[in-house]
Amino acid sequence: MSFNSKTVNVTEHARQRYVERIKGLEARNDIARWSVQNQEKIDGDLRKMLEYGEEIYFGETIAGKNERKNTHVMLCGSWILLVSADNALVTLFKKDFGFEDEAFNKAYVERVLEEIKQLNEKIAEAGAKRQGQREGLQSDIAETEAQVDDLKRRIKVLEQENEARKGLLLTVDTDVREAQNELKDFVSKIVGTRIFG
Repeated sequence: MSFNSKTVNVTEHARQRYVERIKGLEARNDIARWSVQNQEKIDGDLRKMLEYGEEIYFGETIAGKNERKNTHVMLCGSWILLVSADNALVTLFKKDFGFEDEAFNKAYVERVLEEIKQLNEKIAEAGAKRQGQREGLQSDIAETEAQVDDLKRRIKVLEQENEARKGLLLTVDTDVREAQNELKDFVSKIVGTRIFG
């Protein structure tokens, strides 16, 4: 349980559901009056139900029309209590498991709790497996990114070497042109006229 049952905020709605569903009052005025007059007792009883109950689910639930909220779903005997993520007891209701014999109901609740425990263990195992996979993939990604960075550096070095070679290529061509120009100048002197434009 990831909330403190002793400090849970009991809503007026939850108090009224307690009076209606546990105390059996039906008239709105009677429910409201009994709720106000016995607030401490109601809050104490509901907190005890939370304390001795078991959290069977925590996660997103439907909270209203098109609204979803994280909720703690508590089971205390055959009672379901809903506690919001911000530590407020929202409502409670009795779950009828369909057995007239209370011993059957109790045995059924124990079986349900065992099944929930097994499902939570399955979720934990899957989560641990997923965490291992995530860590492995994150490690692979980091390694690949390091290789990519190294290749980018190598590419940059090769591009710089290529630019230097292109510069040398121009120098090589310059040397040949200078030699050709010297030859033309020399031939022009021998011939005596300017035959190269």
